[in-house]
Amino acid sequence: MSQSPFARTSLEIAREHITILLVRFGEITGYPPTLVGRLARGEPKFARSYRVNDFGFRSYDTVNSRLSALWPTGVAWPAGVPRQAPAEIEPEVLADLAARAEKHRYRALPGGAEWPIDIPRPNLRANQETYANG
Repeated sequence: MSQSPFARTSLEIAREHITILLVRFGEITGYPPTLVGRLARGEPKFARSYRVNDFGFRSYDTVNSRLSALWPTGVAWPAGVPRQAPAEIEPEVLADLAARAEKHRYRALPGGAEWPIDIPRPNLRANQETYANG
């Protein structure tokens, strides 16, 4: 934790919130960072670049509202991150996600069982390192 007597900047707080959202969304969906970036901001490299590139509040609002719309039902939104109203997600994105889910549904667990929310999906460590290292 910083020893500075001053409050963090709004940009630092926004980047922290986006990091929390991207990491958690990747954890619960098992999606790779490129797909999470494409879903959150329309840019496959977003999950790797937002920490070093210009990042405005419009980007923050876009990411927050898109992930709000895509957040799995029954999974708690991260504490301490304000949740915005869900954005309208393009039909082709939803169709792509549905096709992806169907394709991987039977490879996940025997009998087509749903993946338990409290058990990390495979390759989770690689995804977390990507978000953490930028």
